[in-house]
Amino acid sequence: VLPSLIVDDVMGKGIVPPGWYPLKGVKSGQVLMSADFEALGSSRLTSPDRSLYGVDDSRDPSVAKQGGGGGKGLKNRLGSRDQLGNQENDLPEGMLHLDLLAARNLAKADMIGKSDPYAVLKLGDQSFKTDTVKNSQNPEWNYGADFVVDSNTPSDIVLNIFDQDKLGKDKSLGNAALSVS
Repeated sequence: VLPSLIVDDVMGKGIVPPGWYPLKGVKSGQVLMSADFEALGSSRLTSPDRSLYGVDDSRDPSVAKQGGGGGKGLKNRLGSRDQLGNQENDLPEGMLHLDLLAARNLAKADMIGKSDPYAVLKLGDQSFKTDTVKNSQNPEWNYGADFVVDSNTPSDIVLNIFDQDKLGKDKSLGNAALSVS
């Protein structure tokens, strides 16, 4: 079972400090990530790492629909049930900032030399891709991605790491699913 980046934890702590997460589907490999969440209308300062490569400021949550935020409001919404008694997927609206800092102990996928890894982060139709790090099993990306979160957001961020190949299909070096609900 992978550790999860739970929005409630992120909001309660304000930020999830960098931590190593194991990759699935491979014998070895971990990724170093951190996250923070800013509810729509929040005045809380966000991660100082906003200057990391890859952050797209055009996805400003203030342009999205208005909605409430705060840890207490989130707990109330996460604990609410619809009229049939089913758990609602009513996430607070805002911006989930994820920093993909590095990976270590990635599999050696190339016959000659080391892997040329890159990562793809997806949440619903939102997708971000890091640059490729040539010839490394321990790449440093220092990549930031901002995901818009609302009540229609899927429950998992999917992280896939690939080895870029000049010929043929890129090979998977592992994946992880990070829960945001």
